[in-house]
Amino acid sequence: MGVDHTGRQNRALFLLAKLIAHNLTLLSIIDRYRASPKGAVLLDHFSIAALARTIVDASLMIMYISHPSLTRDAWNLRRYVLYLHDITNRKRFISAMPDKDEEFNSSYQIRKPEFQAKIRDFASRMSLPERDIEELIKGQKVFVEGARGAVREAGWDVDEFEFIQSYLSAYVHSHPVSFMRAIEHGISFQDPSDFQVHMSRFGVQVAARYTAMVADRMSVFAATKASDPLGQVDD
Repeated sequence: MGVDHTGRQNRALFLLAKLIAHNLTLLSIIDRYRASPKGAVLLDHFSIAALARTIVDASLMIMYISHPSLTRDAWNLRRYVLYLHDITNRKRFISAMPDKDEEFNSSYQIRKPEFQAKIRDFASRMSLPERDIEELIKGQKVFVEGARGAVREAGWDVDEFEFIQSYLSAYVHSHPVSFMRAIEHGISFQDPSDFQVHMSRFGVQVAARYTAMVADRMSVFAATKASDPLGQVDD
């Protein structure tokens, strides 16, 4: 607080605040369980798993935005892809609302082609293939080179990341993996089973590991405004 930062740093710092909030919520679940008499409160391993998945997602986006070796063209491409994804997905849910947001709809018709033009420009400067550019301007991609590309760029193990994502996503979406073996796992809301304890431990370990990697990055990247090698980008 009170420190001037670049736009890129501010994006990453807001995501860091989000990451911290997720971690504090996870810890509050653990602390409440540990402070309560046995049988008085559940160990909510469902929420711990979901929060761990969200923490990993936020960590990846922070690493993606704050990558220290980006050129200005690369960062501009990334941010305009994010801008386009934002308005494209807002359009989807706003269009489904009973009360139409005409102000948004009007601005959408102007901003979408502007963002698409920016994406074409910066992607062309970086010599991206036309088929890749066509995918980017659809507004559905978050990461220019996909999630795997972002994971590799962050220096993370791709197989580990995909295991964590596929396993924990079941708890986010209430898919069968999260509930089909409830009896075998001895799920209890008064006396948590070994599975619930182990699942909670796994979630905390995942959260701690990825948060630590983000903390290492951000302690350097966001120390001062001068820590962003690109400076303020206004293209």
